[in-house]
Amino acid sequence: MYFSIRYYAGSHARMIVPKAYEKEFQSVDSLSFGKKYCTVRCLTHRENDNCILISSAAKEKLQLPDHRMAMCHITADKARLTVPFGVFTAGFQIEGQLLGPRTKYFEGFSTTGQELGYQAVFFGCQHLSTLPAYISGYVYDRQVWRKIESPLPEVVYNRITNRKTENHPKVHQALRTLKEKSRLFNPGFFNKATILKYVMESNETDHLLPPTIFNPSKQMLGDMLQKNAVYIKPTHGSRGEGLMRVKQNEDGSLDVHESDARHPHRFQSIHSYFQAYFPQGSSGYLVQPKIDLLEIDGKPIDFRVHSNKDEKGTWKITLIGVRIGNENQPTTHHIHGGTIKILEEIFSHVRIRQIKQRLTDTALTVSKEIDQHFDEQLGELGLDIAIDKDEGLWLFEVNSKPGFFLFDHPALAEQMNDYFSYSYRYGQHLMDRDTD
Repeated sequence: MYFSIRYYAGSHARMIVPKAYEKEFQSVDSLSFGKKYCTVRCLTHRENDNCILISSAAKEKLQLPDHRMAMCHITADKARLTVPFGVFTAGFQIEGQLLGPRTKYFEGFSTTGQELGYQAVFFGCQHLSTLPAYISGYVYDRQVWRKIESPLPEVVYNRITNRKTENHPKVHQALRTLKEKSRLFNPGFFNKATILKYVMESNETDHLLPPTIFNPSKQMLGDMLQKNAVYIKPTHGSRGEGLMRVKQNEDGSLDVHESDARHPHRFQSIHSYFQAYFPQGSSGYLVQPKIDLLEIDGKPIDFRVHSNKDEKGTWKITLIGVRIGNENQPTTHHIHGGTIKILEEIFSHVRIRQIKQRLTDTALTVSKEIDQHFDEQLGELGLDIAIDKDEGLWLFEVNSKPGFFLFDHPALAEQMNDYFSYSYRYGQHLMDRDTD
């Protein structure tokens, strides 16, 4: 049963339910939210609306968010509130796992929510056709996925899978609707150029970027290649897609190694390379010099750092993983042959403390800087940070919807429950903020 929820000032733990539901609630003497519980006195009111009134004393004991609707489950003398929490995504499967390879992560996400008093409702743009009355969607409950009908959750977490899907007109329209009718966080994928410019323009973070040129000309690329190999990246790419490592040989030829290729391609000149890859110009690309990264067994490493906002809207560092590249690949991303380790598997205790502190300080500074440009719409970030052989620290990329691949490492998988809790905690912040 879904009810609207209102709070009133009261020093005793009480809930006041509609008279029409007196029979269902007549034995109730306790109320729970997640793992929190309190004894309550249950009264009735004669208003015609489908509303439960909860005293401020009960709200405080249960640490309830300032939500406006909830589902109430009754078992004998116990009532339990769960708040719908929307997850907007795509890729629903008719057969097999409901959400493909992501299903195991979203099952963990749902379980975490249940422990905190939330019911994660997964839905896509195809499930919004029945608004404004309700949406359809899927919930994971007692190890089974079920299709349900639900009011539109007050908070919606955007987990659209990729840029192509996010740019579909129907998804665009759905996102506009969600922004108007709920509190949507994680507005969309980043444009690398925009984010890097934010970082470059700040005195707090400008030193973190390698020299970066947007929309490079042949002359600019040639000047950089005389000094070192370079990386060329699309500003709308993700997961290492479209990345190229370019090296100039003594005879002027170029070896170009793409992220999805086993071996480099050779071009006789910069001109022939540009003709092949950028016949219309290099708009939408950037170039940076190759950094001599720390290595393990001859393989380059960098770090994936996750930052999340908590129930106060404050950035916290929630995960740190080490990515070890394949020596034959230009990127450390796991999709292209990279592997995941934890700091403890590679470094000494003293070194771990040093690296962890540097990564934490840097990721928090960058997260706060970027957040200033998004009016609290961001709830999480994934930052790719590297340390070079001279101990210089570099920011390579900031991701608005970081993947869950770090959880493929057993030690990091143990942190999954705590990590997922931050999405719900930040959702609570958004609900509480708008009622202040």
